[in-house]
Amino acid sequence: MKKILSIGSVTTDVIVSPADSIPTPGTLRAVDSVSTHVGGCASNAAIDLAKLGVPVTLSCKVGNDSFGSFVKETAGNAGVNIAGVVMDESVSTTVSIVCVGSNGERSFMYNPGSTSAFVKEDVSDALVDAHDILFVAGAMLLTKFDGKPCAALMKEARAKGKFTVMDTAWDFEDVWMPKVIDVLPHLDLFMPSVEEAAKLGIN
Repeated sequence: MKKILSIGSVTTDVIVSPADSIPTPGTLRAVDSVSTHVGGCASNAAIDLAKLGVPVTLSCKVGNDSFGSFVKETAGNAGVNIAGVVMDESVSTTVSIVCVGSNGERSFMYNPGSTSAFVKEDVSDALVDAHDILFVAGAMLLTKFDGKPCAALMKEARAKGKFTVMDTAWDFEDVWMPKVIDVLPHLDLFMPSVEEAAKLGIN
């Protein structure tokens, strides 16, 4: 079976429900539930693949904090190889506060943290060599990795005979195509959502 390296964004999602509005400053409002989960494109993909029995390694950056430990423990317990998870003392783990309204719609408050600090050097040559498929998940959120660094990694991977894949996330900076254009020639598969493809100008 092909081995997959899932590279990119990871978050700890704190889900609050119901959250139809923010309380007036200085006041308090009760909610029905608050729960914590591992989120982010790369970690979600890795966990789902592991549950399907696919050999998968997660390559991402987390802070050396309780949220980072939570990410590693949760992914590892799901059967993901966490050898590619880098813990960085200088950053905090990326966190999303997910506010779920009474109608089920979600709004997000996002602290970029460790995902924005992820760099090409966090993906070792040994990790690339050990896998058949490189899957970059969460492009647009990987501030220091998007663009030329990612393109360089994918070019190197293809030269080694690897299959290269990219999934995008919503670009909260509203830059879009300049973040991925250098990578596109080095991809075997590119799979933005319909909404993301429209923002990228792909018909």
